[in-house]
Amino acid sequence: VIEHLVRAFPEKVFFWKNGSEIDAVVLEKERLYGFEVKWSEKTEIKAQNQIKNITIITKKEYAKTPLKLPLSVFLSIFDV
Repeated sequence: VIEHLVRAFPEKVFFWKNGSEIDAVVLEKERLYGFEVKWSEKTEIKAQNQIKNITIITKKEYAKTPLKLPLSVFLSIFDV
């Protein structure tokens, strides 16, 4: 997941740790987009004050709020 983000957004992918952590954060057009990978059945994450747009990458779970995408769907988005 991180490698795909780095290829799609070179020099814009960061790790976030500020009380809690996010696996990857992309800074694009002055906005922060968080990506958290959860491979277990428990896919919930702690609320983040600074990062409002967080996508949770899961094994097979879909959801709208918060946005949860299975890994296969997430990886199919990228042309890298």
